[in-house]
Amino acid sequence: MDNRQELLSEISKLKQRIDEIEHALGVNGSSVAKLNAAEPVARPALPESVAMDATRIVMHQIVAPTEVDALGICFGGQVLSWIDVCAGLSAKTLARGPCVTISVDAVHFFRPCRRGDVVIIAAMVNRTFSSSMEVGVRVEAENMRTGERRHCCSAYLTFVSLNSRARAQQQQQQQQGIGSSQQQHQQIGSSTQQQQQG
Repeated sequence: MDNRQELLSEISKLKQRIDEIEHALGVNGSSVAKLNAAEPVARPALPESVAMDATRIVMHQIVAPTEVDALGICFGGQVLSWIDVCAGLSAKTLARGPCVTISVDAVHFFRPCRRGDVVIIAAMVNRTFSSSMEVGVRVEAENMRTGERRHCCSAYLTFVSLNSRARAQQQQQQQQGIGSSQQQHQQIGSSTQQQQQG
């Protein structure tokens, strides 16, 4: 019984403190209730379609000493982490909301990323399906001293939007017919090279 009375006493003290704070701020209880009862802000409508180029995300990372092995080669797990982040941002650009990685469909390591290299990760949504989307990623490493770029890795990931509003848009994108994955992947690489030259 004492615990209950102590709790009621604490609650009463908290209510008094809230009243004091509201009074000091010039806010009364009724206006706070109005704020709490206000309707949520309407979210803007999704566009009918989104060009796949609009989902292109490019990230740059420098390979730090803590991210390499004894030979100065970047850990594959670190590269995979960057790929997942970049691909996730690309998927979220299309979905206009949260997305989750469902699978990493393919990862091909061609050349290593070395300590001190600037790693360029480019991702773009290749294709949408009824409830998921495929994102292609191209990873290049640039030697800071020479400016030489090498294609190091390619990957394909599948994401699902947690935003139900985006699913209708993905179905519409699917019906419009999107270019092949290979074309999209080559476009990512050529756009990255154009940025380097510009």
